[in-house]
Amino acid sequence: MKLRVPSYYKEFTCLAGACRHSCCVGWEVDVDEDTAAYYETVEGVLGERLRRFMRKGEDGGLLLTENGRCPFLNEENLCDICIGLGEEALSEVCTEYPRFSIEYGDVLEKSMALSCEEVGRLIFSGEKPFSWEEIVLEGTEEEDTADPDGAAWYRAVEQARDHVIAILEERSRPVSSRLVQALRFAGEVQEHINRGETEKIAGAISRDKPGAWTSDCFPAKAAEEEKISGGDGEGPVLEPEAAKQPEKAEDFADSRKRQIEEFDRRLAIYGSLEVLDEEWERSLKQVKKAFSGPDRGAKYVQWRERFLDFIRHREFEYEHLLVYFIFRYQMQTVYDSSFACHVMYAALSFRMIQDMDMVRFMEKGTFTLEDRIDTARIYSREVEHSEENLEILAEHLNWDGFEPESFL
Repeated sequence: MKLRVPSYYKEFTCLAGACRHSCCVGWEVDVDEDTAAYYETVEGVLGERLRRFMRKGEDGGLLLTENGRCPFLNEENLCDICIGLGEEALSEVCTEYPRFSIEYGDVLEKSMALSCEEVGRLIFSGEKPFSWEEIVLEGTEEEDTADPDGAAWYRAVEQARDHVIAILEERSRPVSSRLVQALRFAGEVQEHINRGETEKIAGAISRDKPGAWTSDCFPAKAAEEEKISGGDGEGPVLEPEAAKQPEKAEDFADSRKRQIEEFDRRLAIYGSLEVLDEEWERSLKQVKKAFSGPDRGAKYVQWRERFLDFIRHREFEYEHLLVYFIFRYQMQTVYDSSFACHVMYAALSFRMIQDMDMVRFMEKGTFTLEDRIDTARIYSREVEHSEENLEILAEHLNWDGFEPESFL
């Protein structure tokens, strides 16, 4: 069997007590059956504590304290179980997080979740494009060739996934332009899957060259942009110069209307999620408030333009964000056949996180690497660790009919 991991995977080390957002606070701590059985045998004071805080039954785990902390997280934010019994005594969920995996055929893919701040640092700190490594696991055998149809299906999805990543990493144009091409390609792949013509996916890949689709994805620059009041998001909303030219005013009005409609659509979708975390609830309210009131369409368009101009030299961060979602979810297609849905999920997540980023920029007048890590962490913690929330998003993506250009 082959193990496939991102190149940064081996660099991860838990920050332990130095972590500002511990995974041992505000999360349910599940305990697998083998670990629970072991805890029953532990002697001494620690053994008594383990059994006192164990939640019995099918959904076994540890009872959290009143302030939502794991009862074994001490005042130094270190784990008493790990200190007293060693890391091998931790339950599976504790030793695996922030890692996740998917297995298909003779491949095991592993990566790590952005809900962990250190993972965010690894993903966003460098400009180098995403890459992965393959390791042949000792004591495993190659995939049984008795199922050639299954092997061909896995290869087709892998090749299509890798092509989406290649499109997203083609840096001669803005990320949103690359994303539109990726979504169009995903739509073509989905049509072949729906028709049972997966052998045609290779042809779709060969015809669709990264960089083949171009578009001006950014509104015209506002000549008086610097007159916008800085930082607090208040003050006059100035129309871009393009909106004052008769031949361009209609296009600007259409763009403003489209962008605010898509913004409202995103807020409605994400407002329907089960709230898991106060940070998420607070962030969503801030995004809604930032673009409320009169002239909200013009305000949204101009602040987005201003933010994208500020972040332009760091656009690789959004590339990394999109590729993260594609690598994490795209191979689920081998089980659910929803190739296009997974690409749209990456696109929708990208735009929601970008909205959160814009509000940070409006409030602070700047946007740092720490802000980037933080908004992605808040989003991931709310969405990626809730099957219910992922299902809600999947339903919207399957039925709401998003057009590729809606993600510009």
